[in-house]
Amino acid sequence: MTGFDIYDIIQKDFKMKDIYCSYYTHSEDIVNYMINELHLRDGDSVLEPSAGDGVFIEAILKSGRNMNIHGFDIDPSAITILHDKFSSEPCVTIENRDTLLFGDDDFSGEARLPLNEVFRFSKIIGNPPYGAWQSLERRRALQKLYSGFYVKETYSLFLLKCVSLLKDKGKLVFIIPDTFLYLSRHKSLRKYLLTHTNIKRVLIFPSKFFPNISFGYANLSIITLERENSLDACLHNEVEIVSGFSSTEEFRSIESKENSKEGLIRNILRQNDILNSKDYSFSIVQRKDVFLNISTSLGEYADIVTGLYTGDNKLYIQAKNYDIKNSKGYSVVDMATVVENIQMDGHDTETVVYVPYIKNIPAKGYFLKETEWYVRWDKQAIFHYKNDKKARFQNSSFYFKKGIGIPMVKSSKIRGVLMEDRVFDQAVVGIFPKDNNLLLYMLAFCNSSVFNQLIHFVNPSANNSANYIKKVPFIIPSEEQLNQINVLVLRLKETKEIKDNNTVKDIENTLNEIIHTIYKDYL
Repeated sequence: MTGFDIYDIIQKDFKMKDIYCSYYTHSEDIVNYMINELHLRDGDSVLEPSAGDGVFIEAILKSGRNMNIHGFDIDPSAITILHDKFSSEPCVTIENRDTLLFGDDDFSGEARLPLNEVFRFSKIIGNPPYGAWQSLERRRALQKLYSGFYVKETYSLFLLKCVSLLKDKGKLVFIIPDTFLYLSRHKSLRKYLLTHTNIKRVLIFPSKFFPNISFGYANLSIITLERENSLDACLHNEVEIVSGFSSTEEFRSIESKENSKEGLIRNILRQNDILNSKDYSFSIVQRKDVFLNISTSLGEYADIVTGLYTGDNKLYIQAKNYDIKNSKGYSVVDMATVVENIQMDGHDTETVVYVPYIKNIPAKGYFLKETEWYVRWDKQAIFHYKNDKKARFQNSSFYFKKGIGIPMVKSSKIRGVLMEDRVFDQAVVGIFPKDNNLLLYMLAFCNSSVFNQLIHFVNPSANNSANYIKKVPFIIPSEEQLNQINVLVLRLKETKEIKDNNTVKDIENTLNEIIHTIYKDYL
């Protein structure tokens, strides 16, 4: 496919305004902070790669510096507005251009960026589009141009591309979601940034600070970086991470550390340390000692997998009764059709049969009070699970095994329950110890405040996917601690059965304290 072909494919996807996902920057505190971070000078060549309504260009012009300013945007309506706004400014050039196709980069392999200085800028500032829908055809085209990088999210490609458009020692300031700091899909981007730039500072703050935007799954961030062609200089560079903001007003005094609000959290990390961490994740900024000093993870001691998707839950799953939460639209199971003897390939019967199913994880954790859901398990149903395009008969070797289930969707307090003799849903992450002697310890661990804290460090977003659970730092307790935990968990089971709620609370608190003691040197 030629470059022209790729351009045609990408251009076709931008015929509707709705897919640009451009959020214009109208917060004065945010704009002023970002302009100040550029340290503008006479003679600068400045690029705003997704110019929108030109708010950054306006702020740059107010600096009074003698500069050449370029504004790119792919939206024709935005270009019309920009031409009208800056027609009397000879130093401003507006172009209807797709930034992701500008220049002559080759991102495959380890090439250290293009050499053509015509395509370089001394300063780049932007609020690139994020969350934009992209067709499969467009993604394939971008995959060819940005081999090895995640192309389903536009903001990360803008960051990658604009770093390549910087001159050596040139500066970039972007406002983007903070997910590039820790999500596995952005691992290649993080490695690229850590080995091609000096990241000066990252501010992390709630998305509600940004007008008209509020992500449920992520914060926003402002990253300031400098292009660096020396790998050694990159590795020795220190990154300042600042979080804990209560308002954008605190951006005004960020340089004055002694006047900063006491609630601000500042961490200094060397880029080489981040590069040596798992997946080059910046999540270590919150408790870097945990990840640097605990060398083992939960995934080394347990198989961690997700479960079944039937392809049609309302047809293949039934509830115990209509009092079960979220049972609206489901049928109630006939208990005469429920079988207890386990047959992995389904029961060979002419009638429909059901087995116990874990569809979700109860809020109280540790042990299931009763079976609330059932899934069809006759041979006809198993054939459907294995062959229907929508269904996923995944990780079936773990069905009916003894393990721990935690919810896929994160809540403020994560809980785990003991699973046995049941099939579990794809909305449940199953943790199956490789050593059964660790089962009750892992159950207590998954119900502890320590685990809750660690999983938020590993992945602050809304999902507890199996791959993230595998990365949770994990410490084997002493034999004395293990025995104590085993005794308490078994006592907890007995206490829950007799509904002694006060004792249940006491035992759970004691287990939580023991887990905290095991991790106390790292938290």
